Amino acid sequence: MSNLKRIIYLCIALAVVAAIPAAAGAQQIYKMAFVDFEKVFANYPETKIESEKFAKDLDDKKKKLEKEAETIKGEMDRLERGIDDRNLPLNAAEKKRKEEDLRKKYMDLQERAESIQKDMTVKEQEVTDRIQKKILAIVETYSKENKIDVVIDTRTVYYSNPDLNLDITDEILTKINIAK
Repeated sequence: MSNLKRIIYLCIALAVVAAIPAAAGAQQIYKMAFVDFEKVFANYPETKIESEKFAKDLDDKKKKLEKEAETIKGEMDRLERGIDDRNLPLNAAEKKRKEEDLRKKYMDLQERAESIQKDMTVKEQEVTDRIQKKILAIVETYSKENKIDVVIDTRTVYYSNPDLNLDITDEILTKINIAK
């Protein structure tokens, strides 16, 4: 994550933490905890399942495109040699028509490859968002059960006294594995 994002997250977290006592009275003490959301996401069972599905789907689409590219390459090789699909010589008009057909096929293949890439990017983001919502729900439930007022991603924390033991990442992972 970029440093700018870290700074923004830290500022938001600090603003929330600073605003809570001001709004409720300076006497109130709030319980805070940290979670390594990257670690939780990486170890969330659905992440692995979805990653495998995504990789297989991408691989299938890639193989299909590669097969089509090989077909076009074969047609281009025949065209360079001046022969058609039946190994008969091509006249100038046929050769020109074939060149135009191959150019169109190649451009279509490129467009489909770009479209697949965009679709896969959107699909990956949708899956990521869905998993993150589930993880946040688990963190919220855990926080309520343990009366934690503020949970901050460890990526936004530059220092925390290790003696305070504020990191609840392992507890969240345990809760996730129990909920499986």
